[in-house]
Amino acid sequence: GRSDLLLGLGAGGMAEIFRAKPAGAGGFQKELVVKRILPSLSSDEQFIRMLVNEAKLTVALTHPTIAQIYELGEVDGRYFISMEFVEGATLHEVMHLARHAKRPLGLEQSIYICLEVLRGLEYAHKRTDGAGNPLGIVHCDVSPDNVMLTWDGGVKLLDFGVARAAHRSLSNYREGTLMGKLSYAAPEQAEGKDFDHRVDLFAVGVIFYELLTGTHPFGKVS
Repeated sequence: GRSDLLLGLGAGGMAEIFRAKPAGAGGFQKELVVKRILPSLSSDEQFIRMLVNEAKLTVALTHPTIAQIYELGEVDGRYFISMEFVEGATLHEVMHLARHAKRPLGLEQSIYICLEVLRGLEYAHKRTDGAGNPLGIVHCDVSPDNVMLTWDGGVKLLDFGVARAAHRSLSNYREGTLMGKLSYAAPEQAEGKDFDHRVDLFAVGVIFYELLTGTHPFGKVS
């Protein structure tokens, strides 16, 4: 689209992520992140729908602790979304470094991080549409990989790519299957049973335990 892709940041099973810079009037520039469907999946209607749903859901979430979506677009048959560029490191990276340096995060830092994630989740869980109807958003994939810590001390929740929503047409979660990381999934979610927003709170509890102890509460989960 209007952005130049500067650097590949990674790729997953559905999309690749780039650091990007759009061309602005008068030389104005603000770096973004572009998430683009993988070339091999660019014509797959299911993955296109998932990216579109992610954009539609996340654009409705305007909160300091949730990374913002700016644009949904398509170029040469490949769909993409552009979103806020968060300067920092994932909580997973910080936990890994702290473990190897044998300098775990302190109690106050751990509480602060988890409270900020919970603030964003509370906002998402309670979000309504223009008519006041609950959107019924459940993140479904809260984990250290999807939490960013900014260099200035901020906390950002990322990636609503497998989120569940009350409106089935906007929901990416396939009921009866596990989508998200098993290590942070509540039992009912892992077993494909019915669940609600509390699975996100369970995941934050697992993260908090890891931050305090340096170990996973259930050992290694395959």
